[in-house]
Amino acid sequence: MKFKLFIFVFLLLGSFNLAHADSSLYFSEIPKNLKAGDKFTAYLRLGANAESINAISGTINFPTDLIKPISLSKQGSILNLWTIEPSIKNDRISFEGVILNPGFNGSSGLLLKVNFEAKKEGSGSINFVEGKTFANDGLGTPVFTNLNKGNFTIAAKVITPKTEDPKTTIVKENSDVDLTEDNPITKVEEPAPTNELPI
Repeated sequence: MKFKLFIFVFLLLGSFNLAHADSSLYFSEIPKNLKAGDKFTAYLRLGANAESINAISGTINFPTDLIKPISLSKQGSILNLWTIEPSIKNDRISFEGVILNPGFNGSSGLLLKVNFEAKKEGSGSINFVEGKTFANDGLGTPVFTNLNKGNFTIAAKVITPKTEDPKTTIVKENSDVDLTEDNPITKVEEPAPTNELPI
């Protein structure tokens, strides 16, 4: 009987935690449509519904054949202390940090900004492959975390051909130049010499 009561209480508390103490790691402001050569910024954000969060760790990955990271920025981040500095390694970016008391509770807390450049035509996504959040309850209780992704599409770069102004070529008499219709070069005859003195 005691065992059954324990299981009931455990399930009840577990259901309460999952329903009320959840968070999400996601991306915002990634342009849906890009062109090869375009530069854009991915904003990594935290959403916390009911439970204040005071510690976060995360890892994102991205398709290196389609986009390349240019730089990272912590400016404006809700993280006050970085226990692991954001770093780029191959196709991944990892970070870990702390938010001082009272923690963060809100829908759009900025964690990190990553600047990318689109490399070539194709479709892909930037993904949170790992992520953990911890409650500001003095115990560092893990909070259920939803991991999201940001999709994008890159179109081929449009190259506009340069138009050159037609040039007029002066051709001397008896010169070996093809003057057929396929080679429309203007033929200009030199004036015949005269013995008259210029006025």
